[in-house]
Amino acid sequence: MDTELIILRTVNYGETSLILHCLSPDLGRISVMARGAKKLSKKAYPEIGLFRVYSASLSKTAQGDMYNLTSVELQQQNDRLASSPSLIEFSGAFSQFSLSGSFEEVPSPVYYYCLIDCLQKIETNKTPINGWISRLIVTYLMEQGLFPDIQLSQQQKTIINTLLDKNSNNLESLDLKEDQWRELKIWTLKIAVFSEIDLPKSPCFNCC
Repeated sequence: MDTELIILRTVNYGETSLILHCLSPDLGRISVMARGAKKLSKKAYPEIGLFRVYSASLSKTAQGDMYNLTSVELQQQNDRLASSPSLIEFSGAFSQFSLSGSFEEVPSPVYYYCLIDCLQKIETNKTPINGWISRLIVTYLMEQGLFPDIQLSQQQKTIINTLLDKNSNNLESLDLKEDQWRELKIWTLKIAVFSEIDLPKSPCFNCC
C-alpha cells in the first residue's frame, strides 16, 4: 500500500528499529514498524525524523496490528520547528492532539493536509501561532462533524470560512491584531470544550 504520512511520535524498538506513530490522509492514525531505521550506514531509506513528511510503501505485519515500512521517500523536513521554544511547544502539542483525536485507519485528509500546510508555513506566513491553532481546531471539528450547531454572526461565518479555506495565505486577509487572534483562539478552544474534545495540557490549548 502506498500513502503519504507524517511522523508524530517515535518509540525505540530493539537496537536498530523504531515504531512510528503517524498520521496518514488515507489511513488516519497508524503505527509503523521501521526495521533498521537507527542503523548508521547503508540505510534503506532517509533518516526518520519527527514532523517529517514521507511518501511511503507499507505492508501489514503478520499480527495485523501495525504496518511494516518497506520503502520511503522524504517529501518535507519541517526541521526548523526545533528553532524556537514556541514552535517546539506548538508542534509537540499538535502531535499529541492529532494522535489522540484521530482514529485508527479512518481517513482524515482535510485535517491532515491542514496540519502539513501549517507546519510548512508557520514561520513564513505572517499569521501568528494563535491563528494556526484556531485553523487546525476548526478544521478538525468540521471534518469530524463535531462543530456545534450554533448561531453565528456574519463576521464569525466569514472567519470560519477563511479558516477552512485550503489557501491558508488568505488568513492574512482577516487583518486581525495580535489580541484579536488570541481571542479567536480562546473562542475556538471553548467550542472544542463544548464539543467534549479532549485537549492536551499545553499553553497552546490554554483558554486563559
